Amino acid sequence: MDGSRDASNVADVNATGPATMKLVLWYWGRRGGGAQFTARLAEGLLGCGADVLVHLSTDNSEQYHPDLSIVRAPVHHPLGAVHAIAHPTKSIGSTIRRFDADAVIHPMVNPLTTLAWPSVRLIGRRPILTVIHDPAPHPGDEHLLMDLAARHAVRRSDLVVAPSTYVSTALAASTGRNVGAIQLGPLISNKPLVPHTGRSPHADGIDGPLLFAGRLLPYKGLDLLADAWEDFAGRSSVRLRVVGEDTGDPSVQAALAKLESLGAEIERRWLSDAELVNEISSARALVLPYREASQSGLIPLAHSLGVPVIATEVGALKEQIGQGGWISTPHRTSLQSLFQTVAVDRESVARVRFHLAGMKSPSQIWVTVAQQLINQLEPLLHRVDQP
Repeated sequence: MDGSRDASNVADVNATGPATMKLVLWYWGRRGGGAQFTARLAEGLLGCGADVLVHLSTDNSEQYHPDLSIVRAPVHHPLGAVHAIAHPTKSIGSTIRRFDADAVIHPMVNPLTTLAWPSVRLIGRRPILTVIHDPAPHPGDEHLLMDLAARHAVRRSDLVVAPSTYVSTALAASTGRNVGAIQLGPLISNKPLVPHTGRSPHADGIDGPLLFAGRLLPYKGLDLLADAWEDFAGRSSVRLRVVGEDTGDPSVQAALAKLESLGAEIERRWLSDAELVNEISSARALVLPYREASQSGLIPLAHSLGVPVIATEVGALKEQIGQGGWISTPHRTSLQSLFQTVAVDRESVARVRFHLAGMKSPSQIWVTVAQQLINQLEPLLHRVDQP
């Protein structure tokens, strides 16, 4: 249970006094990037002086800031979902009204939120800003209902933004809407939380392994990684580590088997936030050999830890990396040459790490993102009839 204020009785929240802007963040997912994005964005809004209530599923496992007001609804259970969507006093729309919100931010869509739009629109009656993270589904994702939910949210929202220029441009082209772009900051804490089992984090990671981390999905290019590693592994002592939840896809299994035969360390498991931070902080570089992407939450996390990134030139990855790593074409020889650079050219790696050391802190990034959203919402506040 997080330490946030219990706002089940929302009327009590209003006693906390005036604030610059009163905002409801509405997120009904359970875990992962959406929950992390919501938590970090809420912290950024607090840093801007906003009064924030977060409407969550009771199954949400993320930790939230203690100064946030929290309402939890059992939306993943049939009766709870009915109450959260349709009950005249317990719906999300009623929560927005009782909190007397100025506006609603929808940080990531969820299939269940599609059913709740009438309550938000007809009862809540506040401007709504939705963040859309992908212009289209990626192969291997559980994507059909999420894609329908995203399309519905784009139609119903007053404002739509995306966490990269790449996604905002693609969405604008496919929907005809004006879509803003914001920066994506680190989604989880940038401090190593627990020591590695059997390994100690390197002081600067420069002699650590190359690392692939995250769910093992087809679009993430593990086959490209295996081909490039085949060309490189026999000529270098650099280690490769692959850690992530195995989804069982046959093409991924073939790539993992090849990597194992080449001596790569493979761990098929879900990584906790603490484990992910420690894996990345100990890496020489994070490797994202993706065949396609929107943007990656791993890049800002790696950068906040001072770790360079090697990635293919797809989606917003080049936009995110900037001077914080190296970009490859989605081809084995291009990736292999970058492995060689990171293995041999210590001066080049040191330059990238020096650049990353001078970047904004994660909290500064999220306050900047939050202020951008507030600035976009402010012109709408006087155009909506709020009883």
